[in-house]
Amino acid sequence: MSAIRYLAGMLVLLGTLQTAHANLLHTNLIHNGDAERGLAGWRTDGAIETVSYAAGGGFPTMQDPGPLQRGDSFFAGGVGAAAHATQTRSLAGLGKLIDAGALTFSLGAYLGGYASQNDHARFTVRFLDVHRQSLGEFSLTGPSAMERGDRTGLWAVEGNGWVPVGARNAEFTLDLLRTAGSYNDGYADNLTFSLAPIPEPHSYALIGLGMIGLLFARRRRFPR
Repeated sequence: MSAIRYLAGMLVLLGTLQTAHANLLHTNLIHNGDAERGLAGWRTDGAIETVSYAAGGGFPTMQDPGPLQRGDSFFAGGVGAAAHATQTRSLAGLGKLIDAGALTFSLGAYLGGYASQNDHARFTVRFLDVHRQSLGEFSLTGPSAMERGDRTGLWAVEGNGWVPVGARNAEFTLDLLRTAGSYNDGYADNLTFSLAPIPEPHSYALIGLGMIGLLFARRRRFPR
């Protein structure tokens, strides 16, 4: 009976927290993840820039693989071997939900490159505690030239997992890496990160099992 009361109490807690912090749940928490406002919202290192799909000159176009809703621009590495952009979001308002082991995340991006070059992009979320110490991280890596079929464009990469107990901040890093040529043709667009409580009622039983680690699943949609 005590286990039933505990589970019922957790259901009430999760419902209350979900209502109180609805602005942090089920929504994309990445600022300017679609590159439509230049580099606003990002701290940058290297020559990272935004490029229009109408730029031509070998860059991805509206006709190449990419997001259905792609706007005008995407991120590119610029002239340099590596470029980085980072931003951080506070998760403090969801602390009780996180420490109950009951919060999941979804990370998504369109990542790509140019023709037969292996320049590529990587999108990472790192979970930090109140002292800014890392509790774990999760990365999405864009396709290689072979996985792209030597095509220019961007492809969807997605993953999900559990937010680790103790997390109070999520730090996001976009890495664009050059392997050939003078221009860094690592590309990225439509970067997303969202949070949700345990989605299925039967999953609440997992709370009593101490699900405090990161459990990850990835989905890659590259051409064969």
